[in-house]
Amino acid sequence: MNSLASSTRALRSTGHSFLALPPTCRLALYEQTLRTSSAPTRRAFSATASRKSELYNAVVSVPATLLDVIHSTGLPWFATIPTAAILVRGVLIYYAFTKPHRIGDVKMSHLAPLYSARRASKMRLLGRPPRVTTFNNISGKLQHWYKANKMSWAIRNQIQKAFGISGSLRSGIVTNLSLVVMSEAIRLRCGSSQGLVSILLYPFARVWTGIKRTFLDIKDQLSPISPDAPTPLVEQMESLSIVQSPFVDPSLMVEGLRWCPDLSVPDPYQLLPFFLTTIMIYQGVVTAMQIPVTRRPDLAGLSDAKIEAQAHQLRFDLKEHATQASKRKRSIFVNSSVAFIFGLIMTEVPAGIVLYLLTSVTTAGVQRLWLQYKYPAGEAITRCKLPMRVRVRNQYRK
Repeated sequence: MNSLASSTRALRSTGHSFLALPPTCRLALYEQTLRTSSAPTRRAFSATASRKSELYNAVVSVPATLLDVIHSTGLPWFATIPTAAILVRGVLIYYAFTKPHRIGDVKMSHLAPLYSARRASKMRLLGRPPRVTTFNNISGKLQHWYKANKMSWAIRNQIQKAFGISGSLRSGIVTNLSLVVMSEAIRLRCGSSQGLVSILLYPFARVWTGIKRTFLDIKDQLSPISPDAPTPLVEQMESLSIVQSPFVDPSLMVEGLRWCPDLSVPDPYQLLPFFLTTIMIYQGVVTAMQIPVTRRPDLAGLSDAKIEAQAHQLRFDLKEHATQASKRKRSIFVNSSVAFIFGLIMTEVPAGIVLYLLTSVTTAGVQRLWLQYKYPAGEAITRCKLPMRVRVRNQYRK
């Protein structure tokens, strides 16, 4: 405050008061006082808001334009977002990737014996994995597992290329990318910092922040405030830049659902995350129930002599049934757990993004049911369960 006191003393000596100065002079004098009298504070990592790249703006502008075109027809946002989800997931991705992928799965189900025969011949050449007794054996078993999976993928790709079958990896990548890009467009329309990208990159962002804090020079952290250094007001400009973005649409705050009129904030009653979690759990259970499980052998109608005669076969059938049933239960547990965790994360996401995800997931489920009805997959070819003719002849002779 020495500079302020000296300046005020100088003004009194000239017969003028501080308030008589023009506003620009008073503001400059006040800023100079703050610079000289403030205590050193920790320097932030960025003084200005991060700018998005041109590629990011170009990618997000496409779904943003689609949302604007649908909204310009007069539909409110609670109908615009589901309409966009149906157009993207139900029309574009369906005819370009989902339908060809289903047809490819049906073809692969008929080609399963060819795949199994080629894989079995290659596995015989590869040999059995070593027993795990030492660390070297563990690494050898991992190498065997890697070679076996690589060989299986190579055989599958060869069969798919030979019969003109589209791969499933491409369909999954495009579907997930469409969800991320559309959710980013809705996030920018809402003016929120919470979205799928921020959720996916949150662990990496924390690691990167920790690295920067570790290697940042202490001298830079404790350097005094300069005219270009960040202040609390400047640090808030990053969040303000999101609100002042040209992508933000204030009509999202008033054109929501009946229980959630503002789609730019999380659902206050958490109904949308609940519906999304329920549908995802249902689809996960339905997908897991498609895992084939052999019928458990019925031992009630068999005599002790038949059980002893067929002990080896019954033991094999029971083990196969238990393995497949355990695999189905494990799949149900994993799918349900992932859906539940994802639903908890969606409670902090704007309702507009959750509404889009809910519509997209529902559309995908309806498409799956329709494709299973229109293009049913062939039954898996398994070993014959009928008794051999020689065995039947011997039983009749007895």
